[in-house]
Amino acid sequence: MPKPDLTYRTDGMLLTLFPETDAGTDAWDVIMDAYGGGTIPHAHLPSIRLQLKEAGMTIHKARRRNPATAAEIGVLLAELGD
Repeated sequence: MPKPDLTYRTDGMLLTLFPETDAGTDAWDVIMDAYGGGTIPHAHLPSIRLQLKEAGMTIHKARRRNPATAAEIGVLLAELGD
């Protein structure tokens, strides 16, 4: 399965979108300008999904990710300190 252009994560009545491709970043910019921020109402997902499909793009629910472990966070912080 090809990589989706956008993914989303739900938080109750709101969605957070994540661009996954260059085209997804362009679409994300337009959507965020329209909604004035980083989240959109969950009820608007069908319309956004349809508009993206008509533009030849795809959107999927983001895979659930486990929180980073203390060791992983330590490695990231060490890399930032370099």
